[in-house]
Parts: sequence; C-alpha cells; structure tokens
Amino acid sequence: MIVDELYTFEKIGDKKTRIDCTSSTQGYEPFEAMRNKQGDLFFYLGSSNHTKAGRKHKADLAISKTKHISSIYISEVESNLGFGDMRNTEDALLFILYDVKMVNNILQQGARIDVLVAKGQSKNRQNIYTLLEEGELDEQIETLRTRAKKV
Repeated sequence: MIVDELYTFEKIGDKKTRIDCTSSTQGYEPFEAMRNKQGDLFFYLGSSNHTKAGRKHKADLAISKTKHISSIYISEVESNLGFGDMRNTEDALLFILYDVKMVNNILQQGARIDVLVAKGQSKNRQNIYTLLEEGELDEQIETLRTRAKKV
C-alpha cells in the first residue's frame, strides 16, 4: 500500500482553530505520541507562516500543536486536496478537506480533515498527491476507513 494510516479530524468544540481526532487507524507513532493524558489527539489548523527554502509558494494552511507539524499545500484553487510532510520524519501527508472554512481566523463548525500517511514517502509526496487527485488511491483509502476506529 502507498498510504499506511488514516486520521480523521473534525471541528467539534468551541476553540477557534482546534480540530479533534474522531477516528483513526492508530498506527502512526508520531501522531500517537501527541495524545494527551486522556488519550485525546488534537491539532490547530491555521494559515501558514512557515515557508520552506526552495518552495515556489507559501503553504496554504498548516497544522500545529505548540510547534509546526506540517504545512498543507493545495495546488488547485478550488481543490479540497492537499499535501505536506510530517516534521522531522521522511513521511508524506495527504489531506482531504471537507467544509474547511475560516472566517475571521476562526475555523467554522462542520470542518473535517482526513490525513493520510505515506510512511517514508516525503520525497514522493507530489507524485502521491497526483495519484490521490486521479482517484488511484480510492481503494486504499476505503480499506483504511474500514480499519479506522472511532475515538
């Protein structure tokens, strides 16, 4: 498989930009290590002020939790798909965004983000993103959705 893990995050509380993990395959150690003492996993979604050297453009969004975790690059204006990589790893992240709308820097209720992990594939993230765009990963994603457990 090209994509190894799936984590679904949703805006469920009243925090301005917080997204909480509502289901996951629970197999990605860098994310699992970020769970709090109660076992909750959450990130903050916002505009990106993180620019990598050599990039042609600044990232569209970013996820963080006290520190930058990943930028989210969206190549098409109207697309709900994005890509990035996990900080301090060789892993690629793919993002499927549903109803992600920021109004006055506040993430609106109903937002959902599926984060797909491709372990060891950070150098291939744009190629894997193209596979996602073209529907070539749909079967793998459905397999991961079946494996994912509600949290």
